[in-house]
Amino acid sequence: MTTSPGLTLSIRNIARYVQDPNANVPLYEAMGFTFVRDAGDMVVLEHTDGMQLILHRWDERPTTMLDTAIGFTISGAGDDLRNHLEAAGWKLLRAPHESDVGYFFIYGDLDGNPINLVGKPVSQAPEPGTVRLVLKDGMAVAEPILN
Repeated sequence: MTTSPGLTLSIRNIARYVQDPNANVPLYEAMGFTFVRDAGDMVVLEHTDGMQLILHRWDERPTTMLDTAIGFTISGAGDDLRNHLEAAGWKLLRAPHESDVGYFFIYGDLDGNPINLVGKPVSQAPEPGTVRLVLKDGMAVAEPILN
């Protein structure tokens, strides 16, 4: 299957799902990554080669899903891209939620290995430390952290 005309994806990042993003930073710094920013439930790092790594907190991730996802930026019609991926056999693991800042889809390959599709921001990001990603009814959902 080939990519449909007008569908464009660019590599965005690699996302690794962890229980404590900040505690993992020193390990990745030892591998050539530098801290870029703290984004609440995630930390952005950049390797000396330019690749971005997102350490994303997901407390209740399913044990059948691997901890690393390849992130892509959606440019163009999101519905066309989703239809294309689903026709190719990708399974939707997570659709955008009302609390998302932008369009954020997670699709899985035949073994459940995830890819993230991220679109333009549609709202302001929540303050750092105010939300966390949890599993509810088989879907990843951003929920407020209650103090």
